[in-house]
Amino acid sequence: MQYILTGVIVLIFSGLVIHGLTLLLERGYRALFGIFAGAADLPRKVKVKVPR
Repeated sequence: MQYILTGVIVLIFSGLVIHGLTLLLERGYRALFGIFAGAADLPRKVKVKVPR
């Protein structure tokens, strides 16, 4: 019985930890992609401004 309870507690705890890590990673990736998207948009804007 003790093993089952400890297993359930470990599963819940690990699930919460993984959930928190995924949230942090998602925020980090969004910030990184935002920076990369901004950097990628700059050359496009410059190219558009340059008359051919």
